Amino acid sequence: MRALEDENARLKRVVIDQAVQIQILKEVNAKKMVSPSSRRRAVKWVVEEGLGNAAQACRALGSARSSYYLLGQKRLSSQKLERKIIALSEEHPRYGYRRITALMRRKGKAVNSKREQRATTHFKLAQKYTSPIAGKISTTKVRYDFAAS
Repeated sequence: MRALEDENARLKRVVIDQAVQIQILKEVNAKKMVSPSSRRRAVKWVVEEGLGNAAQACRALGSARSSYYLLGQKRLSSQKLERKIIALSEEHPRYGYRRITALMRRKGKAVNSKREQRATTHFKLAQKYTSPIAGKISTTKVRYDFAAS
């Protein structure tokens, strides 16, 4: 009799766990999530909404719990490079990513321009400015006769 009660309790837990998984998948829209960051966001949303805990959400979405808890770390060389890019951008605020890349290369640092552009846009270092000529109405007089002959 005791064995039957234990088996019944185990089966009830399984059914409840499956019901939670189905509810999570319905709420998340169950669209295909390829990247770990999208899965991490979905797990975070499920936990914040109170639909289940992190372990249940990770199991339902097919993600490892370690990918939810541990975020990616940048390499030390990347962090140093970003600090140098920020320092050069603050020193020369009107320079775009191409000129900053050229400055870095002149100083002997091999840097990819795409990485430089990514850092510039991420830290919002690119300064938007308008041309002093744009928007002004020309005051020169036209000396040509455009009449058709």
